[in-house]
Amino acid sequence: MRKGLPEITKTLADYAEARTNAVVMIEQLYEHKNRLGDYLKQFGPHLTPDASRIYKDINHSICELDRGFWRRSFEVTEFRKYMDHQAKTEFDRDIENNPPAFTIENIKETFFSLYQDADMMFQRGIVGVFKSLCGGFKTNKKEPFRVGEKIIITYTTDTFYSKPRVHYGREQIISDIDRVFKVLAGEKHNPRELEQKLNSQWAENDGVYECEFFKIKAFKNGNTHWYFKRLDLLDQVNELIAEYYGSNILSN
Repeated sequence: MRKGLPEITKTLADYAEARTNAVVMIEQLYEHKNRLGDYLKQFGPHLTPDASRIYKDINHSICELDRGFWRRSFEVTEFRKYMDHQAKTEFDRDIENNPPAFTIENIKETFFSLYQDADMMFQRGIVGVFKSLCGGFKTNKKEPFRVGEKIIITYTTDTFYSKPRVHYGREQIISDIDRVFKVLAGEKHNPRELEQKLNSQWAENDGVYECEFFKIKAFKNGNTHWYFKRLDLLDQVNELIAEYYGSNILSN
């Protein structure tokens, strides 16, 4: 799986250099802004143009810069494709609350750790996606630690539309399942792409969607039935799930 990881060293090094140069520019910008404010004070209050009040303070601006570079770095390296919705949410929360300085040292430490854990992170995401399925349906628990050729996902569609549409809040599990199969197939995953295609084709095909990977039927009770067409990829999913549980990573 890792052989598909892109070459990232030069790109991230360039980003780190750009961040360093941008910090210098921000510091110069604040110096000029403060000089402008001090100059205009002698002529009266509230004369400094709003455009010169860029952010709350210089530290706030540098944090915003770091957040932007960390997010961009994850887009460029495509590491987000190995992360399920929970992992992405945790990453976004950490970056929002306390972004580390986007320096070459922090980049190396972060991405070395991610590279080491990429397979595990992807496996954990697979387990999390399919473990969350409702266990009330026999088709969802055909065998322990194994996904069958058909699954049922509850509350997937809104029932008050004349045509089925993806229910708000369920787009994440749809995107995660799509992500798993696209990554295993070596194809690019675009978040919410499958959701948009479902809404479009369900409206045209009486609640039925079909592609290379899935056949997905929407029902009036809000459930969707998923039929996996690429059994070779389903076998890989099940091998990864079995390996994950076999390593005693989960306690239950």
